[in-house]
Amino acid sequence: MDYVIYVLLDCLDTLAVVFLMLAIFQYPIREYLKEITILCLVLGLSSLLNREILGISPVVDLLIHILLLILGLLFLMKVRLYRSVRIVGLGAVGYFAIQTIVVMLSNSLGIVSTELLEISNSWPSRSVQLTSQGVTYLLAYLIVVFDLGRTKYIRPPHDFYMEIGKEARGVFIQSAVTLAILAIGYYIYIEHVEIAAAAAMVNVLFLVIIYLTYRRDKRNELNTPSLRHDFYQDQAGEP
Repeated sequence: MDYVIYVLLDCLDTLAVVFLMLAIFQYPIREYLKEITILCLVLGLSSLLNREILGISPVVDLLIHILLLILGLLFLMKVRLYRSVRIVGLGAVGYFAIQTIVVMLSNSLGIVSTELLEISNSWPSRSVQLTSQGVTYLLAYLIVVFDLGRTKYIRPPHDFYMEIGKEARGVFIQSAVTLAILAIGYYIYIEHVEIAAAAAMVNVLFLVIIYLTYRRDKRNELNTPSLRHDFYQDQAGEP
């Protein structure tokens, strides 16, 4: 029974990350329900095997999760590799940032203790996990309802034979650095239980990459003739 609950909660974790990243990048969630279901099941069973059966470190399990998510976007949804890395990086960092805030609030209010959070199958750990998922679902819903997603990526399937330009290489490097910092933050959180340090690190990281993402999209809009004309019309107050 514990294994079933573990897989279910891990599937909900994956679902939260996927909903958040698709909402930010304005991909229609309903069109990818089959792919999302496959991703959730694969990652849930993978995490069960890694952590509960093989005893693999949670940090390594996180890296495997991220790799599988990237491969899922690449092969199931046909998203180009550098874009998959960027999308997964933003979604994973966003979800972990939310989780650290929930943990800090729960700990400061005396709802759960740090010692119990270290036990993955304890009720405090599961309650924090469920709360983090609920907050993430709500945030993704609000992003969709109020059209807060700003990116203008072409909807998949993408052309995998297009040459990767300078900007794409920059995005790939930025995303790789983001995932490396995420892994460090997760290591601090899991292995040393430095909740405040991990929360500060990943939340600042999330704000930075959100800013860079939105700035990039605004720059792309200004570099597109029709969008640039509309932008300057808006600035001048023209009809």
